[in-house]
Amino acid sequence: MVVNLTTVGASTNGWATIGSCAAAAAGGRTRLDTPTVPSTAAANMAIVPVAADGTFCVTASTPTHVIVDLTGTFVNGSGMRFTPASPTRVHDSRPPT
Repeated sequence: MVVNLTTVGASTNGWATIGSCAAAAAGGRTRLDTPTVPSTAAANMAIVPVAADGTFCVTASTPTHVIVDLTGTFVNGSGMRFTPASPTRVHDSRPPT
């Protein structure tokens, strides 16, 4: 899938990653690193591997809120063709306002 990972409200400098839960469980960083910067929103876009059921994991080195927006997917069949999607927020850890 193609996502934009944003970190907001980090307590200290650090990083957040998104990708395969199996890689995260093994202690490895996955496909996308986004910096965490106090008092700043930081974003990064990438192609991220997901499990067969479409799940993924986000890991951060410091407390922060994370926002994940889906912008496209790859469809099996004719050479993993990219299919754009209207940006869809699939996760937002900030409290509702």
